[in-house]
Amino acid sequence: MGDPDFDLDEGNWAAGNRSTGKLSWRGDPAATFSDWVIEVRADDEVGGIVTRKQSREPGIPTRFHVHKTVLAFGERASAYFNTQFNLTCATIETRTSTTALEIPAVCLPCMPLFLDFVYEGKAEWKEETVVPLMELARRLEVPALGRSAMAWLKTKLSSSSFDGCVQFLEHATELKMEKVQAAALKVLVRQFDKLDADITNSLPFSMLIEILQSDDLAVVSEDKVFDVIVYRLNKTCAEGDAQRRQLWECLRFAFLTLPKQQEALTHESLPRDLFLEDAVASLCLHQRGLQAVDEFRTTVPAKCASRLVPRALRIGAMPQSLSISGVHTPAQSENTLEALFDGCFETGVCTTSPGWVTMTFASPRQINKLQASGYHGNTRAWHPTNGVGASVEFSVDGVSYVRCGEVPESFGRTLALVDIPLSCGPIFAKHVRFKKQGTVGLSQVRIE
Repeated sequence: MGDPDFDLDEGNWAAGNRSTGKLSWRGDPAATFSDWVIEVRADDEVGGIVTRKQSREPGIPTRFHVHKTVLAFGERASAYFNTQFNLTCATIETRTSTTALEIPAVCLPCMPLFLDFVYEGKAEWKEETVVPLMELARRLEVPALGRSAMAWLKTKLSSSSFDGCVQFLEHATELKMEKVQAAALKVLVRQFDKLDADITNSLPFSMLIEILQSDDLAVVSEDKVFDVIVYRLNKTCAEGDAQRRQLWECLRFAFLTLPKQQEALTHESLPRDLFLEDAVASLCLHQRGLQAVDEFRTTVPAKCASRLVPRALRIGAMPQSLSISGVHTPAQSENTLEALFDGCFETGVCTTSPGWVTMTFASPRQINKLQASGYHGNTRAWHPTNGVGASVEFSVDGVSYVRCGEVPESFGRTLALVDIPLSCGPIFAKHVRFKKQGTVGLSQVRIE
């Protein structure tokens, strides 16, 4: 048997390596054999003139001792530095082994994070650093950092939360990152109804204008836009007459509810000349519907015409209430709003004769498509086709109704929704009513 106590350690290897730390730009440059220096300073652009100035904020490093091999090679390498290190001609940089970088001021605090990623592949993403890091990835040509930042930002923008969007938008605008700016604007437009007044008021004026002008602004009602404008005007006294007028130009007066139109007229800053045509369009809307507004829009100047287009109000918003002429008791229907949207063809609403069913939204909205199905519950006491030929009417004020369609012959024949053709194109209404001299039964309604 061999002796297990043989000592074969000729080089004292068991003691381990005296230098066990990872190569880092943070260490002692002499101990880590740093062979290059990066110096950063901020570029401030004022009036088209770029002025260079050193960062004066305490605690922000501006000089970094780095290693050419780490910066120029590997999966997280910088093509910018690789090119610089491969220069064969003599330059100030090659003579001094120093790169002087001029970067936007907002990127200065992120330079240590940039180097951490290149050295170790780690990135602690935050709302206030992700866009500046994307700019560093773009300027210094580090695709790995760009991809990582892009993936994090895309996840953040795709979430149901809008946290950070204002920050992303401000940084993207400052850094001229058009794709990020467009994405952040899109999120704010889609989530606008969830933004409180203080957040919208914190937006730079030009950004707020761009958002409020969007046809796709996701609001339940144009009343939300009115409230945002009034809040801004009340809180920001510095904005002059021209800016106040620009804010009011974002409002689509014709699509406000009547109480908000009346409130708008109490504001001295409301430009009466601006909304003369809008008031006429509002009358058209109330009396003859959206098609009349479309016809009127062709007769007014382009600026006014752009305000006479209803926004793409939040699709999928359900009616807030239901009313019916009377309950047909033998049918044993639920007669609730929920029963019309539960996906079941054996629940719904059945009326007495003459019958009507009215659904009311919280505020006027655009309706592009309407479908309905017959009640298939208690078929011994109720026939699913009861409702064929019923007129479909809409109203903005709940008083004056305009006929816009008729329930077709295919209604109730099968367990399926049928399209109800709208004779006057897209509807803009707060109330939708099914009305017939006979009984009316509905199991499901879909409104888009």
